[in-house]
Amino acid sequence: MAAMWHVPPATTGAPLAVGGRLATDSLVVWPTVQHINLSEADLAIVMQALNEVLHEPDAIEEWEFHTRMGADRSETRALLERIALELDGR
Repeated sequence: MAAMWHVPPATTGAPLAVGGRLATDSLVVWPTVQHINLSEADLAIVMQALNEVLHEPDAIEEWEFHTRMGADRSETRALLERIALELDGR
């Protein structure tokens, strides 16, 4: 499955490089990354960021969550839980 990301148009007149490919319009498609090596510190940063957008008082409101995060709250919570399990297993 491919990932699709909306990117802003290049402001310099040159093509915008995104994910190793050049974007000539506002939609870039490339293969989904299946595996990535992250340190425990990297995972802790991701967990903190996800926790902030899910639970903090200034968290993203429900009506705009999917638009801003690219996933709904339940998917984001599930990712947070998977990362926590990965860290517990290390």
